Amino acid sequence: MTLHELVSTLKVPLAKVSGVHRLMRYLAHIGFFDIVRIIQENQEQKEAYALTYVSKLLVRDSDHCLAPIMVDLILDPTISSSYQQLGKWVHDEGNQTPFAMALGTGMYVLQ
Repeated sequence: MTLHELVSTLKVPLAKVSGVHRLMRYLAHIGFFDIVRIIQENQEQKEAYALTYVSKLLVRDSDHCLAPIMVDLILDPTISSSYQQLGKWVHDEGNQTPFAMALGTGMYVLQ
């Protein structure tokens, strides 16, 4: 999918297209997407983004889709707040988990 197709499909405002471009380049750099060259109908070559093995795991209605789990891990503030404690946790001498540092209790105690 080209950048133009991506921002069109996602209905990204024009003012944010350059930000999406930078994000996609970063995600390709870390291996989440591949950058490929495609030849369009008019024989013009364009840069496009392709799924990798990792990003295929987030495609809904596919085998082994992890999207619902990832939404919970990334968007749920109860869980995501513990990510902000990772730096402190690495250097802390205590036995608390990042989750306990963020919320004051263990992950499996909350209901």
